[in-house]
This record gives sequence, structure tokens and C-alpha cells, in this order.
Amino acid sequence: MRWQTQDTEGAQLRDQLRQAAQLWKERRESEDLLWTGTAFKEFEIWRERYPGGLTATEEAYARAMTNRAERARQRRRRTVAGTIAALLLIAAGMTAFGIRAKVSERRAEASKLLAFGAV
Repeated sequence: MRWQTQDTEGAQLRDQLRQAAQLWKERRESEDLLWTGTAFKEFEIWRERYPGGLTATEEAYARAMTNRAERARQRRRRTVAGTIAALLLIAAGMTAFGIRAKVSERRAEASKLLAFGAV
């Protein structure tokens, strides 16, 4: 019974893919029509299990979805790396500022001691 449900869901997804790919092709391969998020993840899972081939249009649509997902992953990685780098620079700047403040404080104390000793 479970396999029948999976087959039905797989057939529905294949029909949706066929329609989405055709519309994408008709609309000059607009990125706005590519599946993203949950729809794309469901496609990936289905594609791993689906034994059949895809039409050329469906295959091009699948490649376009995969490429878009990869670009989004790379953007997220760059954003995270940039954020970490910025935080490290801020931390380094704050540390340097703290060290300078401490050095200035000690110099002021030393000047006071020298002035006190000269009297």
C-alpha cells in the first residue's frame, strides 16, 4: 500500500515537473519559474529514486534548478565567511583599542610617579 502511495506521488511530481519545465521553456527559461526551497528538495529526493529518464526540456530545467541552488549555497557561504571576517576585524580592532588604552593609562601613571619623585 505504501509503495502505491509513493508511486502516485512520484507520478504527480513527474507531471508537475513536465508542466513546470514546459512553462519555463515557453517563458524563455525565466529563473522565476524554477522550483526552490521545499519543492526543489522534494524534486531532488524524487530524482534519486526515479529510474526513468527525463526529456531534454525537463533535464535542462533540472540543471537550471540545481545550478540556482548551488549559486544560492555559494552566496550563503560567502555571506557567512564575510560576516565572520568582519567580526574578527572588529574583535581585533577592539583588542588593539583596549591595548592602547591600557598603555596610555600606564604611561599616565608613570608620568605621575616621575613627577612625584622629582618633588
